[in-house]
Amino acid sequence: MPAEFRIENAAGTSSGQWANGWSYFPFGQELGESKQTDRMRFTGHERDFFNPDGTADDLDYMHARFRSPLTGRFLSTDPVLGTPKLPQSWNRYAYVSGNPLRNVDPDGRVQFDSLLTKMEFYQAVDYLSQDPGARIVLEKLASLRGASEPWVFATEGATGYRPSLNIIEWNSSAGLDVRGLGGKAGAGGSWIQSPAMGLLHEVAHTVQNNSSPEQFKQDSVRDGSEYTDPEERRVITQVESPAATALGEPTRAAHDGTQVPAKTPPFPKDDIERVPKN
Repeated sequence: MPAEFRIENAAGTSSGQWANGWSYFPFGQELGESKQTDRMRFTGHERDFFNPDGTADDLDYMHARFRSPLTGRFLSTDPVLGTPKLPQSWNRYAYVSGNPLRNVDPDGRVQFDSLLTKMEFYQAVDYLSQDPGARIVLEKLASLRGASEPWVFATEGATGYRPSLNIIEWNSSAGLDVRGLGGKAGAGGSWIQSPAMGLLHEVAHTVQNNSSPEQFKQDSVRDGSEYTDPEERRVITQVESPAATALGEPTRAAHDGTQVPAKTPPFPKDDIERVPKN
């Protein structure tokens, strides 16, 4: 008997009125019987109804593989092996590492520790995507698959990337004060970089570690410079600073700064193309 924890999604009309909705157990099994014929169901994926008289053989088409909402498992294995640092990834049939109440995997590209983290992440992505260079880096992140797919965890501490675990720890409520570090002030004379800029910085590390791991390891050796190491120099000068300039944020010429409370600025939704998520 699945745990009685309700997850819901609903469909509306073009005028914004509620049309119908569904309630689910954590892995997508419907709570109660539904006579609705709409096939777009759990997490927005298409559900195949093989037997109209029951739900035991229903399957969700999640693009790369089919998944059973009854068992909470994929019907075929992930073609990419797991990582030794995350034991749940060894189960190649598992969905969201076996924890759908905590983890979110909306498109098979990035996994999140909560729905709130996912929402804040894509708000930051929308903002950053106004810069073409940042958009390229974010699209590279979206192309990572299997064991290369990173996790994004919320933290109340400092934003950072843990390469051994392939985890981005992001404080969505903290920016970086970069005054006195040889850079230029942003719009209105501000010296505070947004939380989104800190996220972009760590995404750039993530992409490099998963696409060129040997180069990442070689360039992460401290060299005594103001940038700490060649990898930090690359990310700050080639990714972070151009994006910050384009978005009206301050820049820095050193791998340093003071964490301060901050928010990601609003963005003009109609003027950008969202990084594709599926």
